[in-house]
Amino acid sequence: MRKTLLVACDDLETNFRVKHVLQTNQVAFHVKDLIMPGTRERTLLALKDVLGAPNLAVTASIIGKRIGFLGAIFTYAYLHYGMKYTINSNEIACTNSNNSEIWLPHYYLGSVYVCEDTEKINAEWIATNVYGKLFAPIIDSLISVKGLSRKTLLENCYIYMVWIFEKKQVDIAIFHELLKLSAEQFNAGVCHPMRLFNEQQTTRTTCCLNYQLRNEVKHCKSCPLMK
Repeated sequence: MRKTLLVACDDLETNFRVKHVLQTNQVAFHVKDLIMPGTRERTLLALKDVLGAPNLAVTASIIGKRIGFLGAIFTYAYLHYGMKYTINSNEIACTNSNNSEIWLPHYYLGSVYVCEDTEKINAEWIATNVYGKLFAPIIDSLISVKGLSRKTLLENCYIYMVWIFEKKQVDIAIFHELLKLSAEQFNAGVCHPMRLFNEQQTTRTTCCLNYQLRNEVKHCKSCPLMK
C-alpha cells in the first residue's frame, strides 16, 4: 500500500519547499507568466532584481534551474507516492522565500490525483507531463531571451532529474525507461532532452551562468568553464 497522503505532504513541505496552500500575496510568479509573451519580460525583469542578475539571460537561466527543481518535485511525488499533479501552468506558482542571499522559492503545485495501488507507475507519464507540459513550453518561451541557448535550459532541467533519481532513491529503472522513449513523447522535437546529456559523468556541457549572480563568487563544481 502506498504511503499516506499526510506523510507525502509533510515530506514535500519539509524537504522540497512545497506549500499546500497558496498565499497570493507571496506569489513571485505563476508558471504561465514565463510562457505568455505579454508577461514573460515583465516577470524576468522583476526576478532580475531579486536574483541580483546582470542581465535577462542570466535571470532566465537561473529561473530555468528553479523550474528544473520543480520538475524533479513532480517526478518524486509521482514515483514515491503515486501523486499525479495536473501540471497546470495557470495553477503552479513560485512564491517568495525569506532567504536574502540566494532566491530559493517555495512551490505551490496545484491540483493532484493520487493513483490507486493497482495503477502502474510508468515513464511515459513523466515524459508527457513533466517534460511535455512543464519544461517544454517554458523552454520554448525562455529561448527568446538573447544570449541563452535551448541546450543550457534543457541541461538545467536534466541535472535535477538525475539528482532526484540518484539522491532520493526512486526507481532507477524508470530513468532508463525515459532514456529509451522517443523525443516526441517529451514534446521535444527531434532532440531527446535526456539522452543529450546522459554520457556526461562529472561535468555539465553548458554553463548555467550562476557565477554571474550578485552573491556568487565562484563557478559550480560541475561547470564546464572550470575544465
